[in-house]
Amino acid sequence: DVRDCMARIAAAATRGMDTRDSGDEPSVWDKEMTKRQEQVMLLLSVVELGNVALFKRNLPLYVKDGLINEKDVHYGLTALISASMHGHVGMVQLLLERNATVDLLDSIGRTALMGSACGGHLMITNMLLDRGANPNLQDNQGATALIHSAHQGYKDVSKLLLEHHAKINLPDSNGRSALMAAAHQNHIDVIKLLLKNGAAVDKEALSGGTALMITAFKGYTKAARALLQYNASTNIIDEEGNAALMLASKTGRVDVVQ
Repeated sequence: DVRDCMARIAAAATRGMDTRDSGDEPSVWDKEMTKRQEQVMLLLSVVELGNVALFKRNLPLYVKDGLINEKDVHYGLTALISASMHGHVGMVQLLLERNATVDLLDSIGRTALMGSACGGHLMITNMLLDRGANPNLQDNQGATALIHSAHQGYKDVSKLLLEHHAKINLPDSNGRSALMAAAHQNHIDVIKLLLKNGAAVDKEALSGGTALMITAFKGYTKAARALLQYNASTNIIDEEGNAALMLASKTGRVDVVQ
């Protein structure tokens, strides 16, 4: 996700900010907006490179010009979202000290907290939560910071989010929970953490699938065993009429079947 975000910034900078037809004369408003977006792109470039000294030196100018919470026109990135995604602790601290807004959304609905959680940046996640970041906001796909951290296998970040009242069973737009996200990637430690903290073991996605079905289909024996220890049902059937045992048998997952 961080690499994708970096690529998006670079692509936006390469394209430039002028979207007028070649024969159009720029208005004063166009010129001002282009200039402002150039400033935003320069700020995001400094953040992306992790140049704390340059960032700190120019910070009063960023504040004076009102750029701290300004979004880039293409992807809605702010300095705080970018710094959080890239794991730049010093920059995040400076931005928070200058009252950067913590819960702004980029164009795909992701917040700084989601970016830090997805990147496994524990210290930044803690800083954002301490400043009141909402752990239960959902991006355009319905995913929360907890779903992102669970999917990436970051146990400590997931634990911290739960300690700050992240809703453990809040599903994404496909009905998939954090437990399913962890199960999909075979993150045993995160699966156990979520189960210990009350994750609904038999929660079904819109397709009817459960975490146990995911582990059975993929042959994740240890993960399946952990789910069964919390009484995961073997009788639930998905939209295609398959139960967990049937999925394991169809895909030749002998260890799971046994």
